[in-house]
Amino acid sequence: MAKKRSGWTEGKTILRFKQLLLGALLGVILLWIISYAMSGSPYSLMEAITVKKSGDNSYDLRQKKVPYTVKVDFGHVLLDEAQREKKLIIYSQKTAVPVQAKKKGLFSLPVFSQNKSILFHGVGTYSVDLAEITESDFSFDPSGQILQIHIPEPVLSVEYLPEETEFLNTSNGILRFGEMQLTPEMMTELEALAKKELRKSIEEDSDSMETARKFAALSVKEIFEPVLKKQIDAALEEADDQYAIPPYYTIQVLVDGKDED
Repeated sequence: MAKKRSGWTEGKTILRFKQLLLGALLGVILLWIISYAMSGSPYSLMEAITVKKSGDNSYDLRQKKVPYTVKVDFGHVLLDEAQREKKLIIYSQKTAVPVQAKKKGLFSLPVFSQNKSILFHGVGTYSVDLAEITESDFSFDPSGQILQIHIPEPVLSVEYLPEETEFLNTSNGILRFGEMQLTPEMMTELEALAKKELRKSIEEDSDSMETARKFAALSVKEIFEPVLKKQIDAALEEADDQYAIPPYYTIQVLVDGKDED
């Protein structure tokens, strides 16, 4: 009876070995196909796999001389880089708006009135605060080798450029002569109005935000591409194996949930 059980155990071991060997052979065939497609020189069976029998009569299948993609642990490196960059200036756009300064004449009669055209200049700057990025804003797809980075929408700030203000022609009523003089109080009111109009001018430009979004995606890719390469190079150096292959990650930047790649 013991001999019968021993034979059954041995038969089960042989069956298991055959299953492992079949799986290994299928893997080797797949390796040949990939190798041939990449280099036209497939690996031989003896280069791809060896079988070693252990003391307990079990079999160990080992691969050798087979290129493999090295694993890279990015950890907190990407988040640290984002926090280091912080506020990222994306895109600047100059603009100018005309404003009419009006002064009533004697007894508020039109014949004594004065109007002056003023052209106010400003610059709008779009920025992205990378300090708002969290670890959940980075997602990896190892199978597709894709790194997705979610960044917030660019924020617009507008700066009034007083040194570029242009004072244009004065329009006088028929009984009013000379240049129109602007008091400090009038200029304060005009500048406040100009700042609102400057922002409105940029916000109503349909191409402005779209351009800022595209530049934001490109800028973020430029920041993280060398960071990825540095981590991959470090992983290759640590592996210290001529058969270790570096992975290639495609970076996709999503601005407020919209793919800008």
